[in-house]
Amino acid sequence: MRLHGNARLTPHGRDLMCRRVRELEWTVEDAAEAAGCSERTCYRWLRRFAAGESMQDRSSAPRSVPGRTPAEIEAVIQGLRRRRWTSTRIAAELRMPTSTVCAVLARLAER
Repeated sequence: MRLHGNARLTPHGRDLMCRRVRELEWTVEDAAEAAGCSERTCYRWLRRFAAGESMQDRSSAPRSVPGRTPAEIEAVIQGLRRRRWTSTRIAAELRMPTSTVCAVLARLAER
């Protein structure tokens, strides 16, 4: 598991903080101070704890990207690239911004 670089709490620490408040009846202020975080952060983890959610960090990636280039266009870009066309030439041919073509090519390279 990879923690956020500035995270004050590990998943175990988050769970412990929540259990202190819910089961051992600590005040939110005391539990947050013991964990080395703010009361607001404590309330956030308590809400997730009560909902039965994981104590792991959530992904910050968006769930959907409505403006993403359609798969059909990506396939065309990929085909032209395999014909050894440059990104600038592909962009000119498809009347698209070069930055968009480059982003698509970078995504395709990751796969």
